[in-house]
Amino acid sequence: VEEESRIINCHHWLDDNQYYHEVTKKEQVCWHHSAGGSAKSSVDWWNTKPDRIATPYFIDRNGDVIEVFDDKYWAYALGVKGGTAIEKKTIQIEMASFGWLTEKNGKYFGMGNKEIPKENVQLYPKGWRGAKAYEKYTPQQIDSLIYLTKHLAKKHKLKIKAEKDFWLFGVKATGLYSHTTFRKDKSDFHPQPELIEAVYKNFG
Repeated sequence: VEEESRIINCHHWLDDNQYYHEVTKKEQVCWHHSAGGSAKSSVDWWNTKPDRIATPYFIDRNGDVIEVFDDKYWAYALGVKGGTAIEKKTIQIEMASFGWLTEKNGKYFGMGNKEIPKENVQLYPKGWRGAKAYEKYTPQQIDSLIYLTKHLAKKHKLKIKAEKDFWLFGVKATGLYSHTTFRKDKSDFHPQPELIEAVYKNFG
């Protein structure tokens, strides 16, 4: 009970018609980031769309783990052609992050021209999925992401192992995926060294 208290029930944030009230067997976890502001602002955006795109879990920059609908149900989050069966068996986790950033005169900006402090910028000199700068996931987010993934593995009896470079497109994974594993045109998540180190330490 003490462990589960880290998950904040915010089911009231997401409208009931924004996900499918169909109980499905879960087999894997997939990580995303929002390319936007807070968990609440992203859920508010989902509520304006008719296509039932949402994730049951959201992790804010301060590490808060928000449950916006019961994970026994499902919604679309991967956008894979013909992939409804994959969506149904996958528990999706979203991290609040602006994702790729634009550089202007030595400063970095996310969507909505939001300036990101340099200490919060992860640089990829060779580029990652079309950009060289991304907002870093915070230490609190990384900690919560590992915690939540372990919690879900135990709850749903999932076999999770971080395979080598599991975030690259087409890599065969064991229960742990990134949106980038499924789609070449996505950049969530990005392979921030602190996150990758934590992943292999806990799921290697």
